[in-house]
Amino acid sequence: MLNKKINNLLKKIFIIDDDYISKFVNKKLIEKSGLFNEIAEYDSGRSALQLLQNPELNHETIPDLIFLDIQMPDMNGFEFLNEFEKLPNYITNKTKIVMLSSSLDDRDRDVSLKNNFVIDFISKPLDNEKLTNIVFN
Repeated sequence: MLNKKINNLLKKIFIIDDDYISKFVNKKLIEKSGLFNEIAEYDSGRSALQLLQNPELNHETIPDLIFLDIQMPDMNGFEFLNEFEKLPNYITNKTKIVMLSSSLDDRDRDVSLKNNFVIDFISKPLDNEKLTNIVFN
């Protein structure tokens, strides 16, 4: 997967997760890393997609990286990926996705990593080592 990794510092990240505690912990870890200028949080894939589908979307609003949970009510991570693929190339070419999940199902990992936009699948919780590996490897 190394050829799909991100090799430079990033500006904007989305955390899409319905679990408040996971979002809070991940946001604090990401803030502390100093690797991102802006962190946006979403409780569902649908709310993040609404922003990305906005025809007046500013290029600066497009995330460089998305941490995406799989198991969410309204729209799960796989449904989000299906809709993400339909977005314009200027969005999908810029944004990379990391599945960040508590799922222990190998099928979830396999399906995730077969998606062209997914650069990694990480088991929760996120930690400094995992974050550094995503950004620098």
